[in-house]
Amino acid sequence: MPRRSYNVAAEKNYLLRESTLLHLLSLPEPLCCRLYLLVLSMDGECEIEQLASLMELSLSKTEKLLDLLETSGVFSGAPITALSQSAAALPAEKTLPPSSEILYTQSDIKDILESDGDFKGLVSFSEKKLGRVLGSQDLIALLRIYRHIGFSAGTICLLVSHVLETFEAKYEGTRRPTFRHIEKEAILWDKDHIDTPKKADVYIKEYKAKNKTVLTFLELFEYRGDLSPSIEKYVLAWDAFGFSKQMLLHAFDLTVLKCGKLEFKYLNTILCNWHKDGITALEDLEQPKSAAAPSAAKSRKAAASSKEVGAAGADELASLQHKLAQRRAKQT
Repeated sequence: MPRRSYNVAAEKNYLLRESTLLHLLSLPEPLCCRLYLLVLSMDGECEIEQLASLMELSLSKTEKLLDLLETSGVFSGAPITALSQSAAALPAEKTLPPSSEILYTQSDIKDILESDGDFKGLVSFSEKKLGRVLGSQDLIALLRIYRHIGFSAGTICLLVSHVLETFEAKYEGTRRPTFRHIEKEAILWDKDHIDTPKKADVYIKEYKAKNKTVLTFLELFEYRGDLSPSIEKYVLAWDAFGFSKQMLLHAFDLTVLKCGKLEFKYLNTILCNWHKDGITALEDLEQPKSAAAPSAAKSRKAAASSKEVGAAGADELASLQHKLAQRRAKQT
């Protein structure tokens, strides 16, 4: 891991200059003060892994705090060295443990609730959202998100609301998430650098838009099964193709005719071939050449892959439409 070296504004007895102290207190991130004191105690020679472990933060969060200290000018100049661990010939430091291995005692929780208003507010917010009092394991998981992963209170509020909404949609209100579920989502957010309220808000809006698109397609096909990542991938690709509702239903009809049920892989083959061949309307399918095979400009491989689908459209569509008409007549 990289090693940083700083010029710190203090005497050997670690008395801070008044200007440095005021500068630290003016920074928007309170953890900067604690981190600066750690760097100070190491005489400005610090391993980022060691700092992260001592701060009980992720590496990315620790580096962001260091960057904030650097850019704010609290150090007397930029880092003066950037040595690799091997070049420094120092013993390996303990790597930052996974979030699940960070444990807090009941005494820790009590102390933090009494001293940290933001965390106390998070507990109150979460209990109102989840409709229950948080247990000890919930509180520990919440504290890991707050202290170890390093999310702000605003980001965690958005995280809790998002996970709760996805659970309610998935289980139709019959289940609610634990904080272990919320912590797992927090770890994914941290990996994707969704670590501020602004980034979280953008992500949630994009997620809702994507989810709405997927549900619209599945309702069109009257699909009631589980939503797997592969199905979601198919649907988002079909949405990008820009087919009309009539075209999608037509492809669905062909799939049911061929497979006896909705098979996403076969349906995807139909829609992909239509997209490759530039077929954008039902009128294009009424032409035998368009329905039976791709254009001459396509490769042999593309022609072979679409032959079966095109033949099904030309030879069996009339029969399928008749069967569907009879079924709908019975239902009415």
